[in-house]
Amino acid sequence: MKKISIVLGVSILLLSACGGNKLDLDEEKVQSATAEEAAGQKVIEENNYKEEDIQVLKVCEAVKQGEEDYGFNGEYIVYWQTNDGEYKRDFSMTSDYEIGYGSQRLEEIEDRCITLD
Repeated sequence: MKKISIVLGVSILLLSACGGNKLDLDEEKVQSATAEEAAGQKVIEENNYKEEDIQVLKVCEAVKQGEEDYGFNGEYIVYWQTNDGEYKRDFSMTSDYEIGYGSQRLEEIEDRCITLD
């Protein structure tokens, strides 16, 4: 009985340590990957924005258009802007924090979003 209690306690502790938001994403990794990719865009570079000038606004789980019945498969839409609000864009992102440009083929799952400060 004591072993069961210990295993149960450790399991609860481990589960509570996962994530930190309802999408179980590392917000620092999202910010870092997004800022790095955004800072490399020509218009961002030409206007002298740096990585620290990029803000992630919202991240949503997403599904490929036409494949909604299959459900979430580890892809996200990341909404970002420059700190002055001059440029607002979005990227696609995998669960491995790899940024891409395929957000137009994704459909946001509206009730599976987080906002970042």
